[in-house]
Amino acid sequence: MSSGRERPRFDVLVDRRDGETVVCVLGELDLTAKEELLSAVRDALSDIAPVLLDLSRVEFMDSTGIRALNQLVREADGAGRTLEIGAALQPQVARVLELTGMGDVLPLRA
Repeated sequence: MSSGRERPRFDVLVDRRDGETVVCVLGELDLTAKEELLSAVRDALSDIAPVLLDLSRVEFMDSTGIRALNQLVREADGAGRTLEIGAALQPQVARVLELTGMGDVLPLRA
């Protein structure tokens, strides 16, 4: 029997710690999540603290998610801001980034 409450497919949590803003993305990063991701990261980049984008809990990413990441990195670079992406990734997300060549382009932090 279902409780009638479905687990959200996507969520973004923002936390400030150790002198940086951490944007933690959970769930599926696709067309339906793009605007929420862009908004959260742009808000974080408006502060002076460096931003770490934690994708370790992203279970799925399609081409829309890849384009959004590329767009955010370009915007951060253009504004002289620091945006890094945590290197801890689910295997399926790491594979998508590898196949598209984005793994070599994105600023990954070990």
